[in-house]
Amino acid sequence: MMRLLPRCPALWTGHRVRSGNAKARMGPRCLLPLAGISLLALSGAARAADYVVQATVKDIDGQPLPGIQVAVGAIQKQPFKTSLQAEQTGTTDATGQVTVKLSTSSSPVGATVVADDPGRVHLPADPIVALAKGAQNVAFQLLPLPDAMKMAVGGTASTRGYFGDTGKAAYPPLETQSFTLDDSPLHLWRAYGGQPGKPVLLVQGLFLTTEHPTPMQVFNQAFDLIQALRHAGRDVWVLAFSDPLAPFATQALAVSDAVRIASQEANGAKVDVVGLSLGGLAARYALASDEASGGPSAGNVGVFATVDTPHQGANIQVGAQAALWVAGGTSDATSGNLASRIIHAPALQNMLYQWVGANHFDQDTCNFPLDGSIKTTAAAHDAFFAELTALNGDGYPHRARNIAVAASAPLARPQKVGDVVYQLKANVDLLLGTVTLCREDYRARAEDVLPGSTFPGALLPDSADLGTFTLTLTRKFDPTFVAYASALDLKGTTSPFAATFSAKDGQLVHGAFPDGAVPFLMAELMANHA
Repeated sequence: MMRLLPRCPALWTGHRVRSGNAKARMGPRCLLPLAGISLLALSGAARAADYVVQATVKDIDGQPLPGIQVAVGAIQKQPFKTSLQAEQTGTTDATGQVTVKLSTSSSPVGATVVADDPGRVHLPADPIVALAKGAQNVAFQLLPLPDAMKMAVGGTASTRGYFGDTGKAAYPPLETQSFTLDDSPLHLWRAYGGQPGKPVLLVQGLFLTTEHPTPMQVFNQAFDLIQALRHAGRDVWVLAFSDPLAPFATQALAVSDAVRIASQEANGAKVDVVGLSLGGLAARYALASDEASGGPSAGNVGVFATVDTPHQGANIQVGAQAALWVAGGTSDATSGNLASRIIHAPALQNMLYQWVGANHFDQDTCNFPLDGSIKTTAAAHDAFFAELTALNGDGYPHRARNIAVAASAPLARPQKVGDVVYQLKANVDLLLGTVTLCREDYRARAEDVLPGSTFPGALLPDSADLGTFTLTLTRKFDPTFVAYASALDLKGTTSPFAATFSAKDGQLVHGAFPDGAVPFLMAELMANHA
């Protein structure tokens, strides 16, 4: 509904708010619609529109898929996540086609495939397609169902970090706490051609849109590599952790069992292991630990490959971390609040160069963290990497061929320390215009501008309507997430990997494969196929 009158700040009547350094007082009265004339009458009732979706659904090999439901409804936008409220559905026929019609006043409206697994839609990249009014053709491509489904056994392990209130003055000593990882889904997609192939295990990478990624979502994450392997005659197992926020020491238990299962199902064949992003740390921990102790994966791995894995640590801009604390509203990791759980997460504490604890920053009148006041710690990171690098002598398996890919080049970034990364504003709409209540600039630290892959900032919301005022977030640039030196574990110019590959120039968004990376990985993996 179009708003003809500005929002009435009735809840703010008589309340003092800041506008820059001056205090501005809201008017004691707000203009109301004339008696007997409603705002709806002034603006006109919202009218229903027809949306007609002519959908075609095929698999990734171009074969039509009958019996697939397609839904049309209102798009629900939330930070980090977009969903669809299904209002009308239809089912594809033998040709993989269906027409779904919806008459609604909702906006925006979209269409998507109704699937048991949220990762099954491969194309379009955004599985919820925004619709224009009238008729529209939409094509969906779905991943195949797995050929086998297993569960990799988890278990309990301990890690060091901050698990209570970190206080306000100085960071307290690290605590040691045990965590249990439930069994994790492990799915198999067999090679093309019908003959069993030697196994490759892919270990999930970073997901910011869900706490519980599925193997199909990991399949989409590494689609080109998985399909190349399957066409080359390799069976591909995909592991998705039941809790990707758990410590890497617990995730490593699932990796060890996944290697055991993949080898056992292939009559004892060696397994090539590919760790995507953070999954490379869990896999590295597992393989090094198993070699040292004679665990399940010892002697059963041919190639160990990592793709943009933070072998020395990773970086999340400190202002973003502080904002998560404010959004979480609690320093209790057991509160069930997602923001609080993310920032408390042992996996994040294990890997972040600089971690921000609750209360380790001051706030302004809008509760924005003040950039210059944010204090960080590297203690949990240092403890984890000391533990990892002590495993098996250097924290790596020695009986596998170790290779690594970096999603960046070793080129200096154009941004410098002190440049603004994010700008946060709180605005209120008044009759005479928009007033800024608060503004805070979050400036780059050294870790934010290192050569490396960048944080996927497109996932961050750019605004939020809180009723009485509006928050806006402006991204000036995306900070570095995994530094080039970290992805290749460089000490000076020396890397522990037998072969490495990196982007030709600049920085890719973390999670992307640089051009040429898949052929590089295929050459290494197929050379050890015999």
